[in-house]
Amino acid sequence: DIALWDIVNYNQSVFIATSKGINEFSISSNNIIRNEMKIINDLNGYEVYDLLIDGNIMYIASEIGVFGINLENGEGEMVSSKSFNKIEIDKQNLFGLNSNLWSINLYTKEDELLYTKVNDFAISGDYMWLNYNSYVNLVNKFTDQLWEYSFEDGIPGNLIYKIDCDKDWVWFSTNNGIGFYNWSRHHYE
Repeated sequence: DIALWDIVNYNQSVFIATSKGINEFSISSNNIIRNEMKIINDLNGYEVYDLLIDGNIMYIASEIGVFGINLENGEGEMVSSKSFNKIEIDKQNLFGLNSNLWSINLYTKEDELLYTKVNDFAISGDYMWLNYNSYVNLVNKFTDQLWEYSFEDGIPGNLIYKIDCDKDWVWFSTNNGIGFYNWSRHHYE
């Protein structure tokens, strides 16, 4: 495979998202193992961009859609036919990014376009960070209250590549290094 996009661990297996599907690596035998799960086999030859494990369900973002697989019994289903390069789960919703940010209800499979022209996002509790390249927005998901941050506010570059967060901190990968901001001091859940 010419590209490895993501790696997740479940029990004694490591699942690897690649440009040609998903590889499963056994930690105990130190070998790539043949996977018998139908959805994983059906994705052979297709680009897989992101993997996410929530309990015993692995969500797969690929060029032909998003799938969910129960890793205990191998059963799975298509969650969305949309192609996303990044996914996150928050409660009963899957959030997917394909230059636009979408929310998909995991029970009804209904989707909703939330934001356009987004480069990256991160979720923590009631808040969502949205990366627009030269600035980021922090949005309260329930009140839609919004705060904007950029180079002028202390982000160490004028081009933001990636963003991630936990309940206390957000970090930015930029063209001038990595910046950290203790956002929990100013925004409370």
